[in-house]
Amino acid sequence: MDNANPFDNIFKQIEKKVKRAKSQIKGRALAQQVLDAYFEDNPGSVIAGGVKTGIVTLEVTSSAMFQEIEGFHREPLLERFRAAGMPVQEVRAKLKSR
Repeated sequence: MDNANPFDNIFKQIEKKVKRAKSQIKGRALAQQVLDAYFEDNPGSVIAGGVKTGIVTLEVTSSAMFQEIEGFHREPLLERFRAAGMPVQEVRAKLKSR
């Protein structure tokens, strides 16, 4: 008979989720710093929407900026994220709904 406390498993699962959430917040904050430095002429137009393993998702406020990112800024942003120590493989942009 197993005498393990069933709450131990629950607490371990909660701890894992909290650690994962904290690392995602740190990653998003770093990505936002890179974006703020890159788009310093147009602050707030691009927001780090999500950072997951190897993928940064950008939320863009205008369709013109969305098209610029898709066409011209993707590779330079990848280089900036990597220079900041983020192991990014892909930058995705999505138009932010208002």
